[in-house]
Amino acid sequence: MVKVTFKASGDVVRLFVDGVALPISGTASKNVGEGEHAVQWFVRGDPGDDFSLEVTSPPAAARKITGTIDTSGHDAGTFWLLV
Repeated sequence: MVKVTFKASGDVVRLFVDGVALPISGTASKNVGEGEHAVQWFVRGDPGDDFSLEVTSPPAAARKITGTIDTSGHDAGTFWLLV
């Protein structure tokens, strides 16, 4: 098993790995098997607020997503994580 650790800033209100919600309050982690995993996130905030979501471990899976909330007041996305 591989432990994937996520670090979030801003109003990241939902984080899912392979469809399973992770509790997110600054840092979250999940044990996953080797292979591909779908990571989905949802943020909410005031227009102009910044957010970031970072995979911090394992180093081979490191990734950082940053953005700014637009006039809709939210942002979301999906990326594939290979560990």
